[in-house]
Amino acid sequence: MKLTNLIPLSAPLLALPATATADVHVEVTGVVTSATIPSGPFAGVSAGDAVSVSVDCTTPGTPNGASTVYLISTEFTIGAATIGQNPNTIDVVIVDNLPTLDGFCVFTGNLDSPGYQYQMLLRDTAGVMFTTANLEQLTGAYPTNTFTDVIWNVFAGGGQVAISTPLLVIDPPGPVPLGMSYCGPAVPNSSGTAARLEALGSFRVFDNQVELIASDLPAGQFGYFIVGQTQGFFQPPGSDGFICLNGNIGRYNNVADIIQGPTGNLIVDLNAIPVNPPQAVLPGETWNFQCWFRDNNPNLTSNFTDGRTIVFQ
Repeated sequence: MKLTNLIPLSAPLLALPATATADVHVEVTGVVTSATIPSGPFAGVSAGDAVSVSVDCTTPGTPNGASTVYLISTEFTIGAATIGQNPNTIDVVIVDNLPTLDGFCVFTGNLDSPGYQYQMLLRDTAGVMFTTANLEQLTGAYPTNTFTDVIWNVFAGGGQVAISTPLLVIDPPGPVPLGMSYCGPAVPNSSGTAARLEALGSFRVFDNQVELIASDLPAGQFGYFIVGQTQGFFQPPGSDGFICLNGNIGRYNNVADIIQGPTGNLIVDLNAIPVNPPQAVLPGETWNFQCWFRDNNPNLTSNFTDGRTIVFQ
């Protein structure tokens, strides 16, 4: 089935802009429902294998009637195999905003492996999913069971891989705030305020982009971040504050990870969370973070930030 038969265009595709001001990231995950590709990187995939497609859309796009056209780059992963997009192929994303039709689609394009092509379409014939054709204003998560049609296939060698996906995620340009504060506010430290923990980046495990930022720490005092999957609330002996984790707690206490107040940050590697034994974060898991630091208040003691809980996809 051709995508051009499913989404009417009011005019021929326009030339794409040569420069960009920002990028919008689109992530689609799912599972293989059937696979008949005879050769190449996806020849060994089978029903049930995990699928992840990362689409970076160059903005601003080019208006085309009620649609907007975007130049994109793609990374396609099924199971253990990943294929990029042929840089010589101009593929586009079109977001329609018509009275009776909304849609997100990637027209059939080549992947880096010879003969490999893909197509993706999420269409809403009620026209209520999107309120604009500007991707930068459509950030959020869209369950695909709310769309009328969902078509997602990879073609090669006369065979195809059919894919089912539960969610379309559109991210704004740059890192975004992650997670929610819990177990706070923290007990005020010698700076006179309660230390805070924030996180920036992406909640998608595939991106592996998480930065922890601790602020309002006592100036000159050392600390490090801790992590775990189980929340708690207890006061360690000799500490002014409360630890908000329990169970298998990991510590980012290598020399390179030690921070010094009044602020400190850490880039988290989601492939190597330092619990015992080390673990990789998986989609659907919740992880909790906190910062533990020394203090003189007025005697030698320790304290904590509030906790930060993040649900990853």
